[in-house]
Amino acid sequence: MNTQSYKLFNTHGQPVLSPVAPSPTGIAEWTTMVKCGRCGGCGRYSYHGACYDCGGLGKVPRKFKGYTAEALAKRVKRQTAKRAARNEALAVAAVARDAKLVALIGLSYFQFLDCVAATNPDSFAVNIALKADGELSEKQTKVLTDWMDRFQKFADYVAPPVVELEVGKRIEVVAKLVFIKMVESQFGSTLKGLFVVNRDGSESKIWMTVPSAIDCSESTKDVEFHIAVTLEKSNDEGFYFGKRPTIVKK
Repeated sequence: MNTQSYKLFNTHGQPVLSPVAPSPTGIAEWTTMVKCGRCGGCGRYSYHGACYDCGGLGKVPRKFKGYTAEALAKRVKRQTAKRAARNEALAVAAVARDAKLVALIGLSYFQFLDCVAATNPDSFAVNIALKADGELSEKQTKVLTDWMDRFQKFADYVAPPVVELEVGKRIEVVAKLVFIKMVESQFGSTLKGLFVVNRDGSESKIWMTVPSAIDCSESTKDVEFHIAVTLEKSNDEGFYFGKRPTIVKK
């Protein structure tokens, strides 16, 4: 039985002892039994019985590789050359990608990512932009240009002035229902709605229960409702919470 050990290095440059001599290329490969990572070396896995990774032995074979100093130096040189070539190829692709994106939407890739992060994330558009160094189909091009149109509208949007509404007492407002959502709670389901109050170009929003007199099965897009409600101001300017809303008969 050969008990001789050979001093070699692993891929991180750390010294290792090899039970086999390195080949003429300066590399040694061997297999050693090590503690099973699944069962921790006990051979059993909870109440399932014998560990299926090690078969109850508590140990599993693991392959190791060691290098002489000369072989490791050659490996590092090869890996460094591969990384340099890969980085150069990535840089060339990035330049081509940015040139195409700038011509298409006026933004480089990383400028595009910043704009996506500032608005509603669109992973589909991001994946297409990432591949822009190659050929884009007509549909892919349209996804990016449509995104740019939406972003331009977002960037150009100027919020209207805020309507100051009285809080803490019952008031009457004229508002349009623009959004509804069924909200679940321990007390059951409640239909909630976002109402917009618009006065001479200024507006505020109220989140409250949709009065039962409003028929949401029909379109309410252009309908103004006269509602009696008690308002509570939120932390956002121009946004209120409504309590006990009722329709006022006119």
